[in-house]
Amino acid sequence: MLNNKEFEELRELDIEKAAFEIGAYSRGTGNSDAIFAAAYVLLRSTEDEMIDTKSIESFIQTADISNERALFLGHALNQSWDKIHELRNRFSADILRAVILFYEPAGAKWEADATPTGVISLAKELMEIRPGDKVADFGTGRGGFIRECFADEPNAKYYGNEINVTAKEIASIRAELLGGEIVIEQGNILDMRKNDGQFDVAFSNYPFGQRAKEMLGGGLSIADITDGNPELTRTASMDWVFNSAVYRTIGGPRRAVCIMTNGSTWNTLDKAARKWFLSNGSVEAVIALPDRLFEFTNIGTTMIVLSHGNSEVMMVDARDMCDKGRRLNVITESQAKEIASLCKKESKYSKKLSYEKLAENDFVLNPVRYMGEDVAIKNGVPFESVIKNITRGAQLSAAELDGLVSETPTDVQYLMLANIKDGIIDNNLPYLKTLDKKHAKYCVKNNALILSKNGAPFKIAVAEVKEGQKILANGNLYVIELDEEKVDPYYIKAFLESDKGAAALQNIVVGATIPNIGVEQLKKINVPSVPMGVQKEIALKYLAMVDEVKLLRRKMDKALSNLKHMFDAEET
Repeated sequence: MLNNKEFEELRELDIEKAAFEIGAYSRGTGNSDAIFAAAYVLLRSTEDEMIDTKSIESFIQTADISNERALFLGHALNQSWDKIHELRNRFSADILRAVILFYEPAGAKWEADATPTGVISLAKELMEIRPGDKVADFGTGRGGFIRECFADEPNAKYYGNEINVTAKEIASIRAELLGGEIVIEQGNILDMRKNDGQFDVAFSNYPFGQRAKEMLGGGLSIADITDGNPELTRTASMDWVFNSAVYRTIGGPRRAVCIMTNGSTWNTLDKAARKWFLSNGSVEAVIALPDRLFEFTNIGTTMIVLSHGNSEVMMVDARDMCDKGRRLNVITESQAKEIASLCKKESKYSKKLSYEKLAENDFVLNPVRYMGEDVAIKNGVPFESVIKNITRGAQLSAAELDGLVSETPTDVQYLMLANIKDGIIDNNLPYLKTLDKKHAKYCVKNNALILSKNGAPFKIAVAEVKEGQKILANGNLYVIELDEEKVDPYYIKAFLESDKGAAALQNIVVGATIPNIGVEQLKKINVPSVPMGVQKEIALKYLAMVDEVKLLRRKMDKALSNLKHMFDAEET
């Protein structure tokens, strides 16, 4: 078994030259597995002179390997056995061990299979692996997570599970080099009922963006995975199904750590699943990770810590706790320790929330939602108390819209995000040839409040719809019909554009890459309630300033036009 000193000495070796030379000799095999396979063959023959490398058949006979290993080697090396044989005794055993343990080839296939070292460091800090612990890594890939954990705690017992045959075999080879108690098995993360309650701690960086119908097969159903939990169905994100499968394997008071997509922490589709996990006390902490950590995706990611008996959840915003690179961001070891420490204390970047507080927010588990300071609104009332109706605009594809656009004026116009500038809707909206009956409900009423759904800062406007005019709103806009007996639209617009209003909207934003506001969360923000006379007075002042802005804009447009034609005027 490798001790820590031997492990780190191997890590420090320069393996690039050896990996390049091995790769050059095995060129033409058509896959990146060849370097691992060739290094393994060369290592075995270096350690035992009786092993014959002249052909795959002779190697199998003299090296005493399993059928699975033989299939892997045959596929990876194909027709290059004679070339590999030429490399025998070219490299030291330690160089070959280092290549097998630490070489990471480039390419989408490998990148998709790898968990960033910084993410592994953070998971290790949270799991607090001890001697004798039974540690699981579901979806272990090529065994990088187990390798790093073993370096810190070689006296734990490790189990890796991987569905991909090739990755599983590479992980197995690495495990053999490490020594110790490491078992690598082939299998589906979701089909692991035999492991229920078997581990002290578990980790999983499961596949992102999967659907149930793509992951299930061989008679396996959602009910099999989730004990028939009605909140976890085929309509739920697979993130929560994976979380459920991994969580079940923890038999004691310790933790499971999983990497999931940001969307599953807040979308409406998964509200019931989140509620179930929270009501069962299964969520200990949620960490918003920095973006651009993974080579293969720009999807925003979250680390969730699952354990038993939690009455509160610690929310941690770690989005900026990384070293930012041109292409990728990296979590260092010191930053991993800092992030893990925030899971145990409240700070500027961490906040502990009760079940009741989370229930008020539709069980949203996105830490960013809760990091803003509470906005104190004098005489505040829920926004929904002054709303008659709120809808999204019509979801038209670019092709549909192109087919509807009219070059000549009609009584139907189309409102897009780009048509709102400085809180004012353009006078010259594009015309549409006709209005489909199914889209009529998406038309904007006079004095309706328009709010952009995505992107910050959010655009806000009040629609002025003339008699006989129809304005169809785009799907990226919320159309809010207010109860004008209770509230003046321009008063609400003025509030939402104020510092307090902007902060109230920011507090309900989800999504780091594309900030997004949900309808249910929007309804729950507080807006000020004052006598209608006061509202009208503020609204009139606001409209007067809007008129001033319009006048200045016309003057600017005229001045810009004059600038463009100044040369022509002088030339004549």
